[in-house]
Amino acid sequence: MKKFLFPLLFCTAALLSAGGKADWISTIDSDYPSSQYITGLGTGPTVQLAEASAKMSLSQQLGESIRGEQKSSLTATKKTEDGSLSISLDERILFQKITGIQIKKSGTKDGLTYALAVLPRKEAGDFYYTKISESDSVTAQYLSSASKESDSLRRLGFMRKALAEAKENEYNLELLSVINPQKYKMVHLSYKNTAAVQSLYDTTAFSVSFYLNTTGEHKQAVEEGITQLLNDYGFSVVTDWKSAAYIFDSDITTSQSSDGRFEYERYSVNSTILLASNERLVTKMSLAGREGHNTYEQARQRTDTKLPGKIRDEYAKQFQELID
Repeated sequence: MKKFLFPLLFCTAALLSAGGKADWISTIDSDYPSSQYITGLGTGPTVQLAEASAKMSLSQQLGESIRGEQKSSLTATKKTEDGSLSISLDERILFQKITGIQIKKSGTKDGLTYALAVLPRKEAGDFYYTKISESDSVTAQYLSSASKESDSLRRLGFMRKALAEAKENEYNLELLSVINPQKYKMVHLSYKNTAAVQSLYDTTAFSVSFYLNTTGEHKQAVEEGITQLLNDYGFSVVTDWKSAAYIFDSDITTSQSSDGRFEYERYSVNSTILLASNERLVTKMSLAGREGHNTYEQARQRTDTKLPGKIRDEYAKQFQELID
C-alpha cells in the first residue's frame, strides 16, 4: 500500500508559538479562515493538557458536523440505503482516526494555558481521498474474488472481508465529507456504499442452507445454539435435507459425576458439516464442558439453559476459521 508523507509531515511540523501570552486567540478566524482550516481551541493547567484539549475540541467539531450532514441527508432522502454513514459517532474514535492535526500555537491568557489545534482542509482532504480510493480497491478485489469462488462458504468469506473493509472506509468518508466537501463530491465507489455490500452478502448468505441432524440428549439445546450461529452469518436452516446445501450433523454424549457437594453433568458435543450433494466432509467441530448443581436433575436443566450460548460462542471461533 502506498506510503503517505502527509501524516509524517504534520506530526513533525514545528509551527508552535509556545510560551508567552495567547494574544493570537483574537485573530484565529483571520489567521485560519474556516474555508481553509478546521480549528479547535483547548485549555488546561499545562501546555500538554491544553494541546490534548484542543485536539479533542477539533474532533468534537468534526463529530457534530458529521452528524449534521447525516441528519440532513436522511431528512432529504427519507432512506438509509443511499448513505452508508453511521448515525452514531464517538468523538474518541474520531480522535484516534484523524490524521493531520497540527498544534499551531500555545500560550497563557488570564492565568489559563491555551492551545490551538488546526486541520488544513486541502491536505487532509487529499489524504483521505487517497485512503478512500485505496480502500475501494481492496473492497473491489475481495468482491471479485468472491464472484470467482465456487465454494459458497469461501465465497462468503471474501464477502465478509469486503464488508469489513467497506465499514472501515466509512470513517474516511465521514471525515472527508466535512473536511473537504468538494473533494468528497469527487468520490465514486465501485461498490456504491456499505449498504450495497451488506445487501449482497445477506442475499448470498441466505441462499446457503443447512439441515440440522442431531442425536443424543439435549437435542433442542444443541440445535438452538447451532441455529443461532448460522443466523449470525445470515444462513438459512431448512427442514428437508434434500433442499439443503450442507448437513450439520451433531451428537452429544453425557455422563454424571459428583464432588461430594454438587452433582455434575459432563457433556461432549461433536459436529461435522457435510456437503449435502455428496456427503463430503467440510469440517469438524467439538465442544466439551460440565454444569453443576445441588441435584443431577438441576445440573441437567442448567445444561439445557447454558449449552446453546456455549455452542454459539465456541463454534463461532471454529466456524470463522472455516470461512476465512
